[in-house]
Amino acid sequence: FQCLFDNHENIIVCPLVHYVYSNWTRFLGKKTSVSISKFYDYLEKNSYFKYIYNDLNDSSRSFIKKIGGDTSIDFPSKKFRNFIEYANRNSKTIARSDAIKQLYFFYAVCINKNTEKVNYILCIDSVSLREERLFDSFDLSILDLVKKDFIDFYIISIQRDPRAQFASTRHQLISQMINNYDYKISSFFQKFFNLLLKKYKSFDSPANFFIFYQYIAFYSLLKKYENSNDKWIFIKNEDLNLNFLETIKKFCKKININFCQDWDSSNYKIKMMGKEWNGTGAYNSNYNPNKSKILSNELKKQSQDYSSPNKHVTERWKYLLPWTEKLFLTNFFYTELKISNYELYDSRKIDFIFLIFPFLGEIPRISWFIKKSENIGFIDKLFYLFTFPLFFFVSRIKILIYIYELKKKYPISNFKKIYFL
Repeated sequence: FQCLFDNHENIIVCPLVHYVYSNWTRFLGKKTSVSISKFYDYLEKNSYFKYIYNDLNDSSRSFIKKIGGDTSIDFPSKKFRNFIEYANRNSKTIARSDAIKQLYFFYAVCINKNTEKVNYILCIDSVSLREERLFDSFDLSILDLVKKDFIDFYIISIQRDPRAQFASTRHQLISQMINNYDYKISSFFQKFFNLLLKKYKSFDSPANFFIFYQYIAFYSLLKKYENSNDKWIFIKNEDLNLNFLETIKKFCKKININFCQDWDSSNYKIKMMGKEWNGTGAYNSNYNPNKSKILSNELKKQSQDYSSPNKHVTERWKYLLPWTEKLFLTNFFYTELKISNYELYDSRKIDFIFLIFPFLGEIPRISWFIKKSENIGFIDKLFYLFTFPLFFFVSRIKILIYIYELKKKYPISNFKKIYFL
C-alpha cells in the first residue's frame, strides 16, 4: 500500500519503513519523549529508518531486495543524518512526535519532494505488539499514541479475505520454521509444554494456530473502531487488486488528495523509492527464502508478474488450499466473512469434523525427507515423523477448546457490519 504513493505529491511515505509506532514502543517505550542519545542509537540500530540513516551496506541491500526494492537505490544518507543532527544540535531530549515528523520531512527533502504540497505522512503498523499474548485481546494502544502526536489523522485498515491471509501467513511461517510445530529433538519438550499450557505470544505458536491470531486481531480492531471517534477508512485488498482505479479514486476523494496520473497508465508499475518494485510476500523467494522446503514458493518471474494490481493474488488461496481446509476456514471465519461481505459458500452446514484432516504442510511430503533443508537434519525429520501423531492429537483437542473459548469470550457477531470504501 505504501508503494502506491511512492511519488505522490500530497503524501510523504518511505516504503522501507514499517511498524513506526510498535517498533518505537518496543525499543523506547511509550513515554512522549526520549533522550537524544537514545534516539540516535535507535535510529542507527533498531528503527526501520536505519536503512536510510546509515550508509547503504550489505544488510540494507539484503532488506531492500527482500521487500521487492531495487538495490541500486541511491539515497543521500549522509545528508539525511546531517539534517537530523543539525535540527537537534542543542537538544538533550526529543519528543516522539517531533522525531517522527523530522524523519519523514527530512526524507522528503532528501528525495527532492516539494513539501509545500504535502498533506499527509503515511505510516504502516500492526494490530498487535510483540509482548502481547496470543490468546488475549490486543488493545491497539499505538493508536492512542498517534492521537497524542497528531491532531488530524485517518486510520486506514486494509482488510483481506481471512482465508487468503491464513494461506499466505501459514505458508511463510512453515517456510521459516522447522515444521508446522517448529520442533526437533532438542526442543521437543519445550514445544509440547507450550502446546499443553498455551504459552504463546503473537507469532511463536504452531503455524496452523495463526487462525487464532487473525480472529483476535479482527475482534480487537472492531472493538477499537466501535469505541473510537476517530476517522477510519476500511479498504479491501481485493478491491485494490480487482478494481484498482475505482478504489484509489474513492480513497483520494475521501482524504482530499490529488489523483496520480501514473495510476491511469496502461503499463503502470508500482515504484519503491523511485525504482520499479519487484513484488514481495510469503510466496516470493526474495522475501521468504523457504528454509524448511515443506511448501513451495512461486517462481521468480511469477512474483515479478504479480507486483502490480492483479487477480491472481486474490484467488491463489482457492487452488492452493485443500477443500477440507477451505471449508473449515470458511466455517471458522464465518462471522468475519459475513461482516466484511466476502463469499461464504454453504459453510454453516459444515461442522469441525474436517479437523480430522491435516492442514496443508502439517504432514510434509516425501520430497521433504529427501531434500536438504537449511534448518533441520535428516535425524530430526525422522523424529518429527514418529512424534507428529502426538502433536496432531493434542493440537486438535486444543483447537476445539480454543475455538469454543474465543467465540464465547470475543464474540465478533456483536459488532456492526463494516462499510468499505
